[in-house]
Amino acid sequence: MEETRDALENLRQKYSHVRVPDQDIGQENILNNLDFLRGLKHSYVHQPTFLQAVEEIAISLKPLFDSKNGEFYKKVFLIMAEPERLISFRVNWVDDEGNLRQNKGWRVEFSSVLGPYKGGKELMNICSP
Repeated sequence: MEETRDALENLRQKYSHVRVPDQDIGQENILNNLDFLRGLKHSYVHQPTFLQAVEEIAISLKPLFDSKNGEFYKKVFLIMAEPERLISFRVNWVDDEGNLRQNKGWRVEFSSVLGPYKGGKELMNICSP
């Protein structure tokens, strides 16, 4: 145990001149600086994957949020993080054994700022619309 402490102390002294960039200080410290996401985290507490994606994007945009127009960019980020439109649908079908089955689906559309959403349903030519 004593040897481990001595080894760590030697490493600290050896590399004491090395400055770690601010962005590498640690994930927890960076997330503390993104406190403007607090409301979003509260609204989507049941969506941990979505929140992880939002946090990762926010971390990559941190220099933008720290700039002189940072408050504006934070507001825009929060607006774009909320879905603009949510479409839910169900698909009824019959499996190979003749059982009636049902699946649910969702399409989440976040921002139409660059133009209309693309895509839609495509039916095979044997289906009548």
